[in-house]
Amino acid sequence: MLCNSHHIGNCYADFGHFEKSLSYYQEALEGFVRYGQQQFIGNSLCEIGRLRVTNPDLDYSFLTEDLLLEGLHDIQYEISA
Repeated sequence: MLCNSHHIGNCYADFGHFEKSLSYYQEALEGFVRYGQQQFIGNSLCEIGRLRVTNPDLDYSFLTEDLLLEGLHDIQYEISA
């Protein structure tokens, strides 16, 4: 289900619906972190980062320090494994 949310986010981004896209990426990222799905966290952070570069006016307030640190920790784990 979370992978589907991520892919729906991609579809909305491709059509220029960036706010909807971000909400699906947020759902996916938070779910991946909650369920320990390390192999997908980096993808979600990457897509959110791309949106942030091109659409800085969107609401990224859900990206708390704790969420980012957890995501980066999981990315480091995946790279070193």
